[in-house]
Amino acid sequence: MSFKKVLRPLQKRESVDYLLEAYRIGLRGSCRLMMQNYLAYNYRRCRDDRALTQRISEIAAVRVCYGYQRIFAQDTP
Repeated sequence: MSFKKVLRPLQKRESVDYLLEAYRIGLRGSCRLMMQNYLAYNYRRCRDDRALTQRISEIAAVRVCYGYQRIFAQDTP
């Protein structure tokens, strides 16, 4: 049996949830099995960056030759 590599923390979190329900093992053990940090499993983002992401996308669309450092420097005061 071959398993697909799980990359993103959200996918790892879902896999840990599946292990918790299906095999009824502890949270720390299932995090260890999925190579997911226990603290990263419980982390929930509290900041909303949609406005910043939209602004960066606008600058990148207008100034195609700008790099990420220049865009960030232009966007921050």
